[in-house]
Amino acid sequence: MQHWYVYHSQETMSHPYASLGEHAVYSKQNQPKLCFNDVIWVVEGDSSTPKNFTLVDCFQYKNSEYPPFKAEYSAFKLKVSDTTSLLESAISLSKDIPWFEDLHQRFITKQRFFL
Repeated sequence: MQHWYVYHSQETMSHPYASLGEHAVYSKQNQPKLCFNDVIWVVEGDSSTPKNFTLVDCFQYKNSEYPPFKAEYSAFKLKVSDTTSLLESAISLSKDIPWFEDLHQRFITKQRFFL
């Protein structure tokens, strides 16, 4: 089992992660290294300035779907999901937390996902 990070930008997606109403993420690329039961951590950035970050979901990869997806997700090639979250509630994140500062600098600002 591996752990993966996904960033959900409210600004880019035009909606908060919670509005999906499910524990799911979409990818614009096939993810050959992603395996069933891997853990997906979802960090969300809101549309405020300065941006606030929140750990909004954590789930195991149990289901996958392929296009066609609804209109706003038509550019995506893969959806992974689960019916339950491993996270009891969302957790606010701060760049004062060393591991989050590293995640922010190395991944969020460079838009690297599933690495």
